[in-house]
Amino acid sequence: MSTATHSLPRTIGAHAILITYTVIALFPVILVVMN
Repeated sequence: MSTATHSLPRTIGAHAILITYTVIALFPVILVVMN
């Protein structure tokens, strides 16, 4: 139980970094589609 609770912030951080990189990668595509 303690190990799962301890690794939770690390998992959330990894997912946040993944989502951030995905948004940065898709941002030019979204701009082109909007224009």
